[in-house]
Order: sequence, then structure tokens, then C-alpha cells
Amino acid sequence: MEKKEKWPATVSLKVRKSLVGSILKSMAGKKSARISGNEDDLKAIRTAIDFEARGVDLYTKLEKGSTDPKENYFLI
Repeated sequence: MEKKEKWPATVSLKVRKSLVGSILKSMAGKKSARISGNEDDLKAIRTAIDFEARGVDLYTKLEKGSTDPKENYFLI
């Protein structure tokens, strides 16, 4: 085995904001984004939206309950 670099002593808590929302909005009007689906597809999308919304609620609750500045920075 070859020797690799050491694991960093600290890991940055800074996480970039996601561009997913703006990408999806920009795709909404494009012809290629308008595809047909069935009720199962719609149910899957609604389930995914609900899952994401619950995740946002959880992290918002955790952020409000935290007093550690590093933890708060990570959660926003």
C-alpha cells in the first residue's frame, strides 16, 4: 500500500447552499421538462416533496434549539 495524506485535523462546517430550486424553476417552462406521467409518478413526487419539507422543518427546529455557534452555522 502506498502512504496517503493524513486525514485533516478539522473539517469545515461550511456547506454551500443548493442551487436545485433555481435549476428546477428554470426547467419548468422548457418543453423537455413537460413529460407525461401516471398516478404512481405523481404519488412518488408528492412523497418526495413531503420528505424534503419534513427535513427542512427538522433542521429549522434543530437550529432554533442549538446554542453552539458552530452547530448553528452548520444547520443553516
